[in-house]
Amino acid sequence: MISYMLVFIGGGLGASMRYLMSMIFADHLKYPYGTFIINVIGSFLLGFILMSSLSKTGTGLKLNTFLTIGFTGGFTTFSTFTYEAINLINQGLILQSIFYIFLSIICGMFGIYMGISMAKVI
Repeated sequence: MISYMLVFIGGGLGASMRYLMSMIFADHLKYPYGTFIINVIGSFLLGFILMSSLSKTGTGLKLNTFLTIGFTGGFTTFSTFTYEAINLINQGLILQSIFYIFLSIICGMFGIYMGISMAKVI
């Protein structure tokens, strides 16, 4: 039962942080790059947290559940990413949509890799 509460609280905090950051990015970046940046940051955090949890000084299982499934799960968003990709297509911006999709996947994978690499160093 405690794990469910940790996911619930972490997810709420992650979603709130995503909303706050998307509002900040909306003022400074063209659509849909706020979601892109949030997803790359979330990928980095997930990789870092998961690798840290494998080390001897890693996070405990409950903190790991709170941070990975809860916080980063609420922080990143596949549904917004796919909505924005379709919205670009609907606007006739097909090449931008394709670029957005591929760049999001590549940079998300790079974010995970960098998070893992950073966790190994620390």
